[in-house]
Formats: sequence, C-alpha cells, structure tokens
Amino acid sequence: GCTPQVVIVNYIEQIQCNSIAADGSDFVVTGPSPVTVTGATATCNTAGETTSINLQLSAPIVVAGTYTVTMRNGSDGNTLIGACNKIVAVGATQTFTIAAQLPLPMATIAAPTCTPTDVILNFPETLVCNTIAANGSDFTITGPSAVSILGASTTCNTSGQTSALTISFASGILVPGVYTVTVNAGSDGNTLVGLCNRSITAGSTATFTVAAQTPIPMGTIPAPACSPSFIELNFTDRISCVSIAPNGSDFTISGPAGSTTTIIAANAQCNITNDVTTIRVNFNAPITVPGTYTITAAVGSDNNTLTGGCNRAVTAGATATFTIADVAPVAMDSIAPVGCSPSTLKLIFDDNIRCNSVAANGSDFQLTGPSGVTITGATVTCDANGLGRAIDLNLSAPLVIGGLYTVTLRAGSDNNTLLSECNRSTAAGSAVTVVVADTVSAEFTSSVVYDCENDVATFTHNGAHNVNSWAWTINNTAAGNTNTVTQTFSASSNNSIRLVVTNGTCSDTHTESLVLNNKVTADFILPVDGCPGDLLTIVNTSEGPIDSWSWTLGNGVTSSLETPPTITFPTTGIDQVYPISLEVSNAAGCTVTTTKNITIFGSCLILVPTGFTPNGDGRNDFLFPLNAFKADNLDFKVFNRWGELVFRANNHLQKWDGKIGGIEQPAGVYVWMRNYTDRD
Repeated sequence: GCTPQVVIVNYIEQIQCNSIAADGSDFVVTGPSPVTVTGATATCNTAGETTSINLQLSAPIVVAGTYTVTMRNGSDGNTLIGACNKIVAVGATQTFTIAAQLPLPMATIAAPTCTPTDVILNFPETLVCNTIAANGSDFTITGPSAVSILGASTTCNTSGQTSALTISFASGILVPGVYTVTVNAGSDGNTLVGLCNRSITAGSTATFTVAAQTPIPMGTIPAPACSPSFIELNFTDRISCVSIAPNGSDFTISGPAGSTTTIIAANAQCNITNDVTTIRVNFNAPITVPGTYTITAAVGSDNNTLTGGCNRAVTAGATATFTIADVAPVAMDSIAPVGCSPSTLKLIFDDNIRCNSVAANGSDFQLTGPSGVTITGATVTCDANGLGRAIDLNLSAPLVIGGLYTVTLRAGSDNNTLLSECNRSTAAGSAVTVVVADTVSAEFTSSVVYDCENDVATFTHNGAHNVNSWAWTINNTAAGNTNTVTQTFSASSNNSIRLVVTNGTCSDTHTESLVLNNKVTADFILPVDGCPGDLLTIVNTSEGPIDSWSWTLGNGVTSSLETPPTITFPTTGIDQVYPISLEVSNAAGCTVTTTKNITIFGSCLILVPTGFTPNGDGRNDFLFPLNAFKADNLDFKVFNRWGELVFRANNHLQKWDGKIGGIEQPAGVYVWMRNYTDRD
C-alpha cells in the first residue's frame, strides 16, 4: 500500500516454515528512510511449508522511494531453507517501491450564520482524526476583524477518520466581510493528514463571507392611556434583553411646551432565550400635557443602542411618536340627597377621580351654610385601579339647622384639588349645593280637667320646624293624627302618651307618662247579717283624696268620723234589714255616696222543731237547727228508731228533707243530736 507496515515476500519454491525466525531477523530492509523488521509470519501447509512470508515493520513506511529486502542469517542461526535442504543465500535481495503521494486538497467552508461563533470545513477526502490539533492551532483566520480560534472538533468514524471539522471562535464575528482560513502546522507538529500519509499543504486557504446586516426598525407605540406613566415600544425584530439599559438611557423623549416628562427606566418581560419584542419605557410622572411626543433611540449608558440577532441594532436617532389627547377634568356633579341631621355628605362626580388625590383630612373642600359645621375628613370608595366616583365628607357635627349648604373645592393639604383618571385637575372654586331640612321635636304640652271618676286631658304639639304629620298613640292605641288630641282617662290610672312627628325629612318621637290619682271612691266592709245586740264593726275602705265622711248607720245613729263606731240593733222577733250609708267628699267638689244593707235576725236562740212535714207544701218541709248563726263546729245528726243515722249536717244551712238516697222515709219518731260551739 501507500504507507505499508507489512511487506510480503513471495518465493517460487517451498520454504520450510521452521526455518523462518519469528522475530524477522532473517531479513533486513533498507531504503530512503529507516525500516525495522519486528517479525515474520507465514501460513504453512500440512507439510510445514510455505511460499509467502509476511514481514511486520515497526512503523508504516511513509517516505517514498525504492526499498531493498536483504537475506541474512537470523537469530535461529540460518537463513531460509527449502526442499532438499536448499537455502536462500545470505545477501540475496529483492526491492519494492513506495510511490510519492499528492497533497490533500483544502476544504470548502459552509456559509456561516450572520454573527458566526464557528465555521464548518468540509474536506473532499478523509482526514485522520488524530492529526487534528484540538486547540485549533492547525488554522489561522484573517479578515476585516480579528478572530481568535478557541478550538477544533470533529466526529470520527470507527476507523478514526472524518471528512468535516468545526473551528470554534472565542466570540462571534460581528464585522461583515470576507475572512480567510489558512492551514498551519499545529501544536501537534503537522498540518492535517489523510490516508497514505497525504497532508494538506501548510498555507492552503479557504474563505467565508460574513454578510452585512440591515438596522433593526424602530418600534411602534400603541395608543397610550390618557395620562400614561409609561409607553410600550413594539418591535418587528426580537431585541436582546442584555442590550436594554435598565435606566432607560437607550431613549430620550421630547414633547409639547410645558411638559417636564423624562424617562427613568426601561424594562421588558424576557423569554428563555433572553430576547423580547416589547419594551416598556417608564416616565418620571404621568403625562398630563396634551400633544405629540417623540421617543428617540440613543446610545445608552451601556454604550450601545438596542441590538438583536445577527448583531443588528436600532439606529441611534430612530424615532417613534405618540399623542396625548386633550381631556376635560372631572366635574363635581351633585351632592346626594340627605336625610335628617346628616353627619356626612356624599359628593357625586360625573367620571372617575383618583383616590390618591383626595386629602384624607377633607381639606380639599369647604362647607358654608346656616350653621358653623366644618368638614373634618374625606373618604373614597375605590376600585382595584384606585378610582372612584363618590366622596363621603365627614362633618364636625350633624347639620341640624335647615337651609342651603354649599361645598366648594379648593387645593387641600396635599397641594392639589382633585385629579381625574387622566390626571386632570378639577378647577378650584367648583361648587355644589344641597338643601338640608330642619330637625324637629316631638315634645308636647298637656292640660287636665279633673273629676271624681274620670279626667279629661288635652295634648298639643306646636308644629314648629314645618312639622306636617302627627301620630298619637295613647296606651298603645292610635289616638289621632292632628297636632291636638283630647282623651278621657280614669281618675286613677297610669297612662302612656307617645307622639311621632315629621316634616317629610326629619322625624322625632316623644313619650310621656300621665299619672292620675284623684279618683274618689266610697266603700266599706259590713257583715251581711247579725244578731240583735251584737256589736258590729264597719271597716272604711274608701279611697282617694277625701276630706270629709258622713255615715248614716241605720239605727238612727250618724257619724262624721273616718272610722265609725260599732253599732248594735234591738231584738224585734223578726228578721229586719237596715241600710248603712257613707258619703265622702273633698275640697275639689267631689262627692260620692254608697249604701249597703245588713240583715238582723229576729232571734239567734238555737232551736230544733219537734216535728216537720216534708210534703212539699212549702211549710215545715225540712228539719234543721233554727237560728244557728253563731254555731261554730256544728254537728247535727238524725237517727231512725233502729238507731241508724239517716242525716248529718255540719252547718246550719244544711237541711234534712225526710229522704235517704232520694227515698222518702216513713212517718214516725226520729231522734236528733246537736253539738256546737257558741261563738260568743
């Protein structure tokens, strides 16, 4: 072959295999470069003979030219021996020629990316991988900008060969133009070597071109809010996040006269590849001056404008514009209707206001009106964006004096009036009004006309502060709906009078108690009956403011004492009814009289009749103790002739009708027994 490591010597006659020194010392190889034989092998037949010997060399022969194989006595003490003990003569020679090889052709280079960090060399013939210096020192690159080679790498086949390799750079090539790759003898002492020890000639070259790139177009700005604190730039190309200066110095802003807007920051939501198409530019304050504004690209504090892929950049001086419309401030619309004695006022606006523009101490507002009440605080119900359409003004005291009140806007302790969602100020001096109703009182007066049994009371409300509705309730019962009502009460009673009044806005309730204790009653306690000669006691139970008493006691005796003396009645032999009267009066002119009767029995001697006729004729139909009015613990029993108990009574009102169990008993003799305790 072109770089042999084995030489085959062929013979025309059979050689005895056992005459071949295995270490190849039977042979010497000479030529343009030193060659060392390290062994000899043969494939022998069954007779132990061969016609071909393989000489193993210590290394491939890489120098072209003619080489001579010379026979000598080997380490086995002989040369080669054939049939009939014939030998190959010492000094016998044979030659072979190693042909000269052409250099390997240089590779071509695949078109690189726009800012390449490596190039790929494709070779028309195979390279031996171990001749490629891993540090890339087999190559140099020259061109419009310096290129530092970081290394060379390839993917080898199972034979340790390849036809392509990659040269890596320390950094991407940013300057466009034509670049030349030159082959050198690397740190491994050679250029690149292929089969047959062919190599690429040092100084061989190949070129590649880095194309020039167009600038990245300036981003466009979507229509911003009416008072933006930032804008967003949308780019058609992806922008490298590392090229964005966080302080916003990649941009400047200019706008209408009077605007003091500056850029304070720039940021973006970068993806996993650390690039983005939208950049947010933040301002020092919301923009409130209407007009057209220009954002201009600039070289920032990071010493570049915005850059993207292929090292393309936004040109410094590129511009984008946006417009802030002229928006009217929010007007104070009204004050919500108020109830009675309001302690807060609700301001209504025709559009959103910024909650953070409202001074919490209420100093943005001034209240004027019939009373000296002031505003002490202001609160806003805000949405998630910090906006609201109503403000509650807290007052130092409820508004109890009716009339027209005015709320006037002014610059508060926060040095502004109110700001709209678009940060426009509502003009100081703007005002809204509200009518507040008078508070009312339900207190009333009363007058009473007193009498002995019933009193007449009149209740009157004065109707002040435009009261136009009255609702009277007396003892939990509706009693009228005018300003005056009259009611009759018991002269001895506890009464509740309640009045609810309103003027249509304010209302009040007042309750009073009316206690009447001027009722005069004449009454006394008297026994319903009695016996002649009994001392009877009368108990005076009259009530009320009584100044005088006049008793008529029925026995011809009178008395003016509050408690009359005891009285007695004579024996008349028959039951007699006597009237007892009492007349009471007082200085107020009340006079009341009452009369009660007492029955005085004809006799109180307890007797039992000797017979009775229970025939229902109304005369002597019952048997009982007569006149037993004072018989305490009475026990009256009746027995028939056989000693059987037929009747028993425990008081003098129980009477035997001559029957047992409803059956009339026969006429005859009956025995009675009577036991009692005389009350006297």
